[in-house]
Amino acid sequence: YKYSPLSSSDDIRLLALRAGKRHAIVECKLNHVSLSSTTAYEALSYTWGSDSNLQPILVGGCVFYVRENLASALQHLRYEDADRVLWVAASCINQSDIEERNRQVLRMGSIFQNAKSVQAWIGAAGDDSGEAIALIRNINNDDWRENFLKDVLDGGATILHQSQRWRAIAVLMERA
Repeated sequence: YKYSPLSSSDDIRLLALRAGKRHAIVECKLNHVSLSSTTAYEALSYTWGSDSNLQPILVGGCVFYVRENLASALQHLRYEDADRVLWVAASCINQSDIEERNRQVLRMGSIFQNAKSVQAWIGAAGDDSGEAIALIRNINNDDWRENFLKDVLDGGATILHQSQRWRAIAVLMERA
């Protein structure tokens, strides 16, 4: 894939993620927009992961290699019936153009701030991901918190080490 240069200092690239089935090859298009425009997009925050297992996606009909974690994120985040517009540092910034990369990195705060939402991707679900997410969802529930504190006070610190949910949180945090 060959990047076309950004035409102004206010321009960024946005990734139009084409609709598709989860396991089909990811197809995208890169569009130039002004950061000050009202174009709606979501920013993707994720761990880049290793560059030892690059995966092909299609950008503008051309093969473009991305790290495995980004390929997985795009497969999981795309809609089956509608395109999705994302800003993704690894593909929206020409990583081979040091001058562009340096300019765009300085603008990342504004890029994330202007996004309609930020999607955080820490990887595909694991065996106990559901337990970790259930704990995160319940932590703001007053009844759950009261029962949890009672269990901790009655059972001591060992409940934290024996709890499947706390182990799941630890595994989830190790991935981030």
